[in-house]
Amino acid sequence: MYVGTFADNFYALNADGTEKWAYKTGAVLISSPVIDIDGTVYVGAIDSAISAIYGDSGGLSESIWPVSGGDAMRSHNLSEDIDGDLIADAWELAYGLDPSNSDDANEDFDGEGLLNIVEYGIGTDPELADSDGDGVINADEYLNLTDPQDPNSY
Repeated sequence: MYVGTFADNFYALNADGTEKWAYKTGAVLISSPVIDIDGTVYVGAIDSAISAIYGDSGGLSESIWPVSGGDAMRSHNLSEDIDGDLIADAWELAYGLDPSNSDDANEDFDGEGLLNIVEYGIGTDPELADSDGDGVINADEYLNLTDPQDPNSY
């Protein structure tokens, strides 16, 4: 179980309620934790930062938001998001989105059913309906909790 506090602390608890580890985020936490398939735990703070913490140790991951192996295009701080759509400007530019237009976050460039904001969040290519080339579209893999970046996961 993961618990955040107003005292800038984020805790992992064992099943018996004892502390497994603690991490000091440096700001009041304002979001529920999200756990990635690799075990990384993401939590948002009031200072607009999203901390990525290794779920097994409580150590900070290499990037502030290391989606897809710490890819710098997906590292995200809201100060790098001109239009406030929660997609990093570098990613928007790389895929032909307009970093000054928040409406493009809610578009689906490849027509497979996932909005660009979701494609950004899960690390898939918004221009390819099937990012891993396994014959199953990203949206189906996402909805079935398989990895749309791994051709062997479906």
